Amino acid sequence: MINLVKNELWDPMAFLVIVAWFLFQVLLERVLPGEIALGVPLPGTEGKRLPYKLNGHLAFWITLLVMGHGCPKFASPVLEEVGIKPSVAMDEGDEVQQVLGEVGEVMTQAAEEVIRGGRVLGGALMQATEGIAAREWQIPAWEDLMGFGAFPLEQLYDRFPQFAFAAVVFSFGLALCLYVLSFRRGVLLAEGGKSGNILYDFYIGRELNPRSGGFDWKYFCELRPGLIGWVVLNLGMLMKQQQLQQVTGEGISWPLVLVCVFQGWYVLDALLNERAILTTMDITTDGFGFMLAFGDLAWVPFTYSMQARYLVGRPVSVGGWFAGSLAGLHLLGYWIFRRANSIKDVFRRDPGSVPHVKYLETARGTKLMISGWWGWARKINYTGDWMMSLAWCGLCGPVHVLPYFYAIYFGVLLVHRAARDDHLCALKYGDDWKQYKKEVRWLFFPGVY
Repeated sequence: MINLVKNELWDPMAFLVIVAWFLFQVLLERVLPGEIALGVPLPGTEGKRLPYKLNGHLAFWITLLVMGHGCPKFASPVLEEVGIKPSVAMDEGDEVQQVLGEVGEVMTQAAEEVIRGGRVLGGALMQATEGIAAREWQIPAWEDLMGFGAFPLEQLYDRFPQFAFAAVVFSFGLALCLYVLSFRRGVLLAEGGKSGNILYDFYIGRELNPRSGGFDWKYFCELRPGLIGWVVLNLGMLMKQQQLQQVTGEGISWPLVLVCVFQGWYVLDALLNERAILTTMDITTDGFGFMLAFGDLAWVPFTYSMQARYLVGRPVSVGGWFAGSLAGLHLLGYWIFRRANSIKDVFRRDPGSVPHVKYLETARGTKLMISGWWGWARKINYTGDWMMSLAWCGLCGPVHVLPYFYAIYFGVLLVHRAARDDHLCALKYGDDWKQYKKEVRWLFFPGVY
């Protein structure tokens, strides 16, 4: 097994922080008030619909409040006592190589660990226990409490690879538990998760809606820990940039600020429109396995925050016209994305509430929109989503391809996702789907593709 301690990629404290973060979000989901919404009818259950609590936007604001004002401050700094110390600014010439090295190391190590299956989880947890036991904990006394303030989120930049790897290990452990529990009696399995191939079923997910009482694991992970964590990671990049500016005397990095604002807006929009996720493929069709667990908890926060991380310590300058153009691209993409998704969600729940939309009746008794946004392209919402991603990447300037990884990867993901959806719909609707594709010819860009 790889010596993670020697390579300094495995950090027990980082793993504990990831666990604590996850449990904190679970607590918020459980205790905060919220509307109860019903999901779509479950397949093969004669119309049974599961209840979901909608309080993601409230959890978002409470999280930001706690991150800004909830960290206890003691007379003797606890973080330094357990060995976590801030890093110093690096030489400008080494920055790109460090980021590339960190990303490559994390992904390579993560892939090797996942292949090892159960061994990594047991080994990692054992090393965590030994590492924690070896440290001299100094529990501060309450009389040393000096007040509360912001959490040292700049540590998310300083120890980014360690936190990313800890999230990968946690994701693998969660997926392994879900896979084992999916063999209990009476479980509703996803169509794609009962192939009989252990590796594939573990990856794609066997159980459709794993639940503990009223707590839905897949729905919770889809929006809460990863998306809100993405915003907190970006805040950590801002705090690190501020720390460096105190040393260098540089001015505000407006590209970094705009990236954080645009991406924070994107996350808040998803949480404010939480109900819409109940009709997406992830919730209605896919099982909850390693693919979604890793994607939601590790991949999304630690790769989608790459633009903010790239801009820390880099005096990237974009002209006013160029910045304005990128802001316009973001706004246009958001408008397309939000309008198309909102109409789709309302139509799915009550087609009569959007009488201006023309639709195709299918033999299954369902309706497919063929006018308006959804008459221009079958995946017009994906087009708007990708436009926003391109705007975020553009704020990093034309110097290096690394910050454009997200837009490139996201484009490939959306094409693949559209192909998956097309295959499933062809099986579901048969000849009606062929007729629908004649009515709505274009996939992403009307008149182009």
